[in-house]
Amino acid sequence: MFTLVRGFFYVHNYPKPDASYNPFVTVVVPAWNEEVGIRKTVESVLKSTYKNLEIIVINDGSKDNTRHIVEKIVSANNGKVRLLNQENKGKFEALNNGIRHAKGEIVVTIDGDSYIYPDGVQYLVEGLSDQKYDATVGKIIVGKPDSNGITKPMNLLGIIQFFEYMFGYHMKKTQHNNNSIYILPGAFAAIRKSAIEKAGYYEGYSKTEDFDISMKLRMNGSKISYIDAALCVTEGAPDMKGLIDQRTRWRHGFLVCLLNRKGYILNTKKGKFLTYVDFPLVLLGLVDIFLYPIFFVFIALQVATSGDWPVLILFYIIMPYAYLLMFDTEIVKYKNLLKYLPIIPILFSVINLVEYIALLKAIYRIVRKRETYWTNWVRLGIE
Repeated sequence: MFTLVRGFFYVHNYPKPDASYNPFVTVVVPAWNEEVGIRKTVESVLKSTYKNLEIIVINDGSKDNTRHIVEKIVSANNGKVRLLNQENKGKFEALNNGIRHAKGEIVVTIDGDSYIYPDGVQYLVEGLSDQKYDATVGKIIVGKPDSNGITKPMNLLGIIQFFEYMFGYHMKKTQHNNNSIYILPGAFAAIRKSAIEKAGYYEGYSKTEDFDISMKLRMNGSKISYIDAALCVTEGAPDMKGLIDQRTRWRHGFLVCLLNRKGYILNTKKGKFLTYVDFPLVLLGLVDIFLYPIFFVFIALQVATSGDWPVLILFYIIMPYAYLLMFDTEIVKYKNLLKYLPIIPILFSVINLVEYIALLKAIYRIVRKRETYWTNWVRLGIE
């Protein structure tokens, strides 16, 4: 039984790479006030092992030095990098602007506060050498890469987000096997330009344009693959307010997208497993978040009234190793983080609380018909 369960979670049927597959790729980088990280982002793409590409940075009406920084990079790279300046129209329109000007048959999207590993684009392109896939997702890690490629989270909140992302992207392996990946993260993904054109480009009615384009692609029958060897490091929220604001936007946008595309839930073109298993579980997850405080209080009362503290302590000791099992052996790559395993349950309790607050705020905004705005925290940059 253990072998079967372990196989269900860890056997990863990757797309078969084709070394001869060498399409022209356009890397699109939308940027709004990204002076802290934009140079690192573009330079990471320039160091890519995949050379058949161009880079387009779309300056979405930045008020800082983003434009001047990119202009210097453009002048130093002989046409490899292009800069498009536009009035502030939002990330969705910045992406559309870049895609319309893209010469590549594959578009790779990267956020202006992120850093990709040199072979990241190569892996994403190899994932699309299998023509049954229209898009490929890479793995996004919260933290700072050092000279050895090991990721160091920024602070305790960064550590919380690191483990959360680690768990989420680990589960994408299972979604890949079941053709049930339902979201293309804007921070790092590759999409065939023809598929984007067929889907009708990005739309701005929500602040989660990446989820919306994913919905449209899936409803068109597009399949999405996941390549966990394609690594991208992104900047996490630096403080609790920023994290809550970010998750509120995610939850609000998710609900707005569902309300706008009601037919998505039962549309079987997106895949039967996603329709009847994975996405219903996603919706149940929202209910679980909503009931989290009730569940927490119930467990606390049970333990307090029964006096069964040894059970709680045993649970507390076992849980970190349960998470380690879920992560498989991948977690050992980040040896500097193993010391935090004993407090993983506490870290995830913090995330659950944040998600609960964010969900309540999102529901309130929908009922009151209020918009959610982009998180505007102070950028620290990826070192």
